[in-house]
Amino acid sequence: MASNNFCILRFQKIKSAIAVRRRLKHNSRINQPENANPEKSNLNQYFNSYDEALEIYKKQLPEKVRKNAVHAVEILITASPEILSKMTFQEQKNYFNQSLAWAENQLGGREILLSACIHRDEATPHLHMIFMPLKEKKLNANYYIGGSKHKMIELQDDFYKNVGQKFKMDRGRPAAITKAKHLNSRDYLAKKGQELADKEKQLNAKQEALLKFSNALSKVQKKELKKALDKEFER
Repeated sequence: MASNNFCILRFQKIKSAIAVRRRLKHNSRINQPENANPEKSNLNQYFNSYDEALEIYKKQLPEKVRKNAVHAVEILITASPEILSKMTFQEQKNYFNQSLAWAENQLGGREILLSACIHRDEATPHLHMIFMPLKEKKLNANYYIGGSKHKMIELQDDFYKNVGQKFKMDRGRPAAITKAKHLNSRDYLAKKGQELADKEKQLNAKQEALLKFSNALSKVQKKELKKALDKEFER
């Protein structure tokens, strides 16, 4: 049987100041996404505010920036819904806190980390981090996430070894091997949210059908019981 207990680590490049602001607003919930449940917003955890993150970005942005430079990189860490649903709130918190610590270690500390937050108001709990890929005061995303898929595989292997494995999660097969096309962070979460919504719809339909069957069976049983009682009284 195929495993649905995967730890998930994804990276997405952010290539302009406007895009950085947009992602920070999304993650801080200044811009409320349609697929988020406002009633669960109190469960979200923010490690800093939008204003604080934007101030760090402005302060550290080099004076000269190449037109094709990557201004920031977003890290998405989550896991298969099947295993997250079996974890307690505290177990999920431990998983995300250890994930954050792992990412900070990869970045060499918090100095270039713009923001970090845990979202629990969407279908699948997940951790967002946005960092500025600064190396020697210059934007250099390749230094952190590489210019090839091999670096990504190394990072995902390391994350599995140091975090995922501790929570009895599995390592998925690299896209370089499966040839699967990875969605960006936003599309991936939207896809998972839709899958969960579809499963919930199917479950509700099955429960409704079961209830109808139970009611119909109950009516038949009542009729049979009435017949049996009538016969008993006729004797």
